[in-house]
Amino acid sequence: VEMLYQRYFLRMNQSNMTHVLGLLTGLTIALGMLVLRLVFNSDLPFISLIRRSENLFLSLTVLACIAIYA
Repeated sequence: VEMLYQRYFLRMNQSNMTHVLGLLTGLTIALGMLVLRLVFNSDLPFISLIRRSENLFLSLTVLACIAIYA
């Protein structure tokens, strides 16, 4: 019974982890696309764009996601 219990929860944890990683990968891709759109649709240099707090937060979030899951 103990082995069945452990096998069930191991399988459930693996499934949940797969779903979470897929969700976070999708989030990273979406945020990365937002950063690229911001950079390519603006005439300002990248450093000037990053000086705005919301752009800085977006860029740091993408970098953190990439660093964690790389």
